[in-house]
Amino acid sequence: MEATVVTRFISKVDATGECWLWIGGCFKEGYGRFTLDGHLVLAHRIAYELWVGPIPNGLQLDHICHNNDATCAGGSACIHRRCVNPAHLDPVTSRENVLRSTVSTASRNARKTHCPYGHPLDGVQKNGGRTASNRARYCKTCLRDRSREAV
Repeated sequence: MEATVVTRFISKVDATGECWLWIGGCFKEGYGRFTLDGHLVLAHRIAYELWVGPIPNGLQLDHICHNNDATCAGGSACIHRRCVNPAHLDPVTSRENVLRSTVSTASRNARKTHCPYGHPLDGVQKNGGRTASNRARYCKTCLRDRSREAV
């Protein structure tokens, strides 16, 4: 990218802390936005491409600084979404990005090792257990017992 783009980009970054915070405009989801060739783009993606290189096809950037902060509630107010430090950005699949999250239902369920009744979710079962309508994960034993009780 040309030097003027780099200069313009850097002028919108506060790099005084570990996270380089985007101080320019943001999308409503909380991610920094940068205008490049007349298009609004995600600032953290530009940072990665400027200092690391192209983002591999099919991957998205995970903010590892967010994953390492158990106190962050996530969502559009998450300060880590404004981080453009390329050392804090890891190219991963969409699935990996969701599973690394600390707040998503999918990531919380993926970390569970036992069903609500103490039976292990040992990976022998497809997806390590089934999710019921109440979002709890049950093993096959519990689901079989629940089916018998329903008859």
